[in-house]
Amino acid sequence: MHVIFLIYSDNFCVSGNAVDWYWTRNSSCYQPYQRLVCKNWGSVVGGSFLNAFFEVPTLLIELLACHPNTCCSKMGTVCYNTCNIFTCFFELVRTDAYSYINLTGIPFCDAARQCGRLCDRSKQFVGYFSAMKHYRLATHISIVSFVFFWGFWILDYRTLNFDLWKIAVLIITIYSTVTWFVGIHIDSAEGLQTSYLAEL
Repeated sequence: MHVIFLIYSDNFCVSGNAVDWYWTRNSSCYQPYQRLVCKNWGSVVGGSFLNAFFEVPTLLIELLACHPNTCCSKMGTVCYNTCNIFTCFFELVRTDAYSYINLTGIPFCDAARQCGRLCDRSKQFVGYFSAMKHYRLATHISIVSFVFFWGFWILDYRTLNFDLWKIAVLIITIYSTVTWFVGIHIDSAEGLQTSYLAEL
């Protein structure tokens, strides 16, 4: 759980730098760290908990749900109105809320709801979630599996004893490296996207 908190606190700081750059262009890069420690520690802890445990169910529900103004518009309107209890809970599970916290200073749940409204109001997205959430999942799956098979092939060719522990170390190393590199780009893109949508 501590690792998840570190990942999402990094998300908070990177997206905060992107938000500060969007609005002021000459701010200090340490301001998001100061906001994290002094003002928004509880919001990042609560958001990390929600994102850690409910990210995968939210992705599945979002991919399977019908939305208004799509190919299944009538069913989307019925689903949108009848599943309101689940919609209210699962709209809290989002990573772009960290950039909105940096923008406004409000708590995580309120920032998540506001980001959901921004994405729902925009004509660029379908539903409550931005494309960055699905891009993060697709990037992780494709890059981790590609590098794992490539690394597996190299290790199988170069080592005599290839056991389960080496596979576990390979997966953990690849996943943590990919998470850091993918996270930096997606977190900054979420900060810019949230700032752009808030400005519209």
